[in-house]
Amino acid sequence: MVDYAKWIDLFEHVGCFEPEFVERTGKSPRRAPGLGDFAIAAQDAVIAAQNAVVAAEALGLGSCYIGDIVENAEEVAELLDLPPYTMPLSMLIIGTPRKERPAIAHPVVNLVHEERYRRADTATMDAQVAEMDAMFRPHAREVGERVVDIYTRKHTSPFMAEMSRSMEWWFKNWLGK
Repeated sequence: MVDYAKWIDLFEHVGCFEPEFVERTGKSPRRAPGLGDFAIAAQDAVIAAQNAVVAAEALGLGSCYIGDIVENAEEVAELLDLPPYTMPLSMLIIGTPRKERPAIAHPVVNLVHEERYRRADTATMDAQVAEMDAMFRPHAREVGERVVDIYTRKHTSPFMAEMSRSMEWWFKNWLGK
């Protein structure tokens, strides 16, 4: 959970918004959290979730991130009673796996950039497509089938349209609008 509401509550609780505090410190009386606050809070939430995953794995537990929690924003906000300045960035499920699963292969081509971002050239993109086809679609009949699958199943899907609509709603909620 990306949560700045708790900070607003604490600032108010210790008097940061009181005229005497503002006069004594010269700080502005109140400001709504911005996208910079969101970026830091989101990083903290992701770090906490990943640490929970590592701890769970050390105990023999499995985990699964559910990013879809941001979908249907209004319903989720009501269900979880979320105030402004909060966003459920991800949901983490932890439990006992039904069976042992082998490690999942992950792509490595065009993943790490040294010093600065570099757009992939044709040879790098060809290698990336081949790697993705081999890993995720070993039964692929056409080159690039995995990329086309992502484009049609996710990028241009009603699911992603709802994710985008809901994220706009969450950012308005984050900004207190």
